[in-house]
Amino acid sequence: MNTIGKHKVPRYIYHITTQKNYRSILNDGLLKTTEDPFCGKGVFAIELINFFKRWKEHKDWKNSILQSDLIEQVRNFTDGLVILRIPTRNLEMDKLRIRSQNKLFSWKYEQENNIDKINDSSRGNKLIQLYNLLYNTTTERIANHITQGSPAKQSSLFTRRKEAIEYIYQDDIPVNKLEKIGEIAKDKLRYYLWLKTQNPIKNIFLELLKHNNEINGAELLK
Repeated sequence: MNTIGKHKVPRYIYHITTQKNYRSILNDGLLKTTEDPFCGKGVFAIELINFFKRWKEHKDWKNSILQSDLIEQVRNFTDGLVILRIPTRNLEMDKLRIRSQNKLFSWKYEQENNIDKINDSSRGNKLIQLYNLLYNTTTERIANHITQGSPAKQSSLFTRRKEAIEYIYQDDIPVNKLEKIGEIAKDKLRYYLWLKTQNPIKNIFLELLKHNNEINGAELLK
């Protein structure tokens, strides 16, 4: 852990992307922020132990498992995955935010039925409508937390509540401030996702982390 005053943040956060995107990061010299109307703007990352322990099935997530959802968000059937380790000491702490996935997904799934009734197949328009609905159905404090995050120094508060946490860095990250620590080829990724007799997420992370100490935490995946 790193200390900010009396507060602590993880020593490392981790970003998962495709092999193609990683080549673009090397070419640009930057891990660039992304943006959409609902999730806001930033480099989105996880802390591995929190991810392994907390991003599991929850009653508010309507049987969704966020560990699987994360892989679904970044993968495709024509590319493999890369995991990047980002030391938080290399980041500007006032730009590092956190967001509770419990709050985000419990609200999101509660409202999606209303959005699905709208005759519009455009994902972008649905996200805009979700964004607008957010401010009509929650307090401003919760709405701002969902769309913008809270200061990273508050991470211990969410950890004590046993919540899943996402980290958001609000600026591009130079490539010399991160490290590629593992990857999984597309064929092996597809094989693990196809193999229904074992936990595909555990197998994916055992492969991604096989040359690193972080692999020990993957045993928390059941």
